Amino acid sequence: MNSKPTRAPSKALQSENNSLLTRFGTRIKAIALVALLFTASAFATPSTQIANQGINQPRGMVRSTVPNPVIGGLPLHDYWISDTVRGFCRIDQVPDPANPGFTHGVLNAGTCYAPGIFEPSDYQVETNGVNGSNGYVFVGSTLGISRLNFIVDPSNPAKTVVDTAHITVFFGTGSLFLNAPSTYTGETMTLAKGTATITVSGSSTKTIVSIGSSGRALRTITATVTVSGGNYALSTWSETP
Repeated sequence: MNSKPTRAPSKALQSENNSLLTRFGTRIKAIALVALLFTASAFATPSTQIANQGINQPRGMVRSTVPNPVIGGLPLHDYWISDTVRGFCRIDQVPDPANPGFTHGVLNAGTCYAPGIFEPSDYQVETNGVNGSNGYVFVGSTLGISRLNFIVDPSNPAKTVVDTAHITVFFGTGSLFLNAPSTYTGETMTLAKGTATITVSGSSTKTIVSIGSSGRALRTITATVTVSGGNYALSTWSETP
């Protein structure tokens, strides 16, 4: 798999909010599509193969950053991918039997957050310290939009894992999205470093399109959501480019 982690040019932290994505109950414009809006186009650098074993149709990748528990030690970093079958999983470098003396990236199934099979968006830098976290990653999941935080792996202090005790799911059954008005059809938001144009269409199946623009960078996120009994369930999720 040839992949490049991407960074967002204009993901501004709402400093007055004390945490990202906590006011969804008041307006649907704060839906995760907006939170994930400004995922950047890939930087123009050569591709590097990160992993090549145990992977099934990966949907995206981020690089975790966690402070080293060893005083003075460098931050801990790992690559994490959204695997279509296993979920959001860590990639570990292990000896490559086909190339003695070299390593290759292998999906570590024991680290996977199983619902996280859709695209991730990395907001670790912008949200570092929020709610005492090391920064958040938002992953499209079978439960909704999952907000994840990385911590030191208790079984291997040189590695990182998802903090499963502090996962927040938006857009799922019982989430704050249920307070959003059903008549909302979209709007254009002016943010600190760009604009977000949101359109919502449909009734029992809603199509939500969020187009982010910041300078020359454009990103379109499209999601379909089924509505039943006042509950919203994420059906599909895609990002372009």
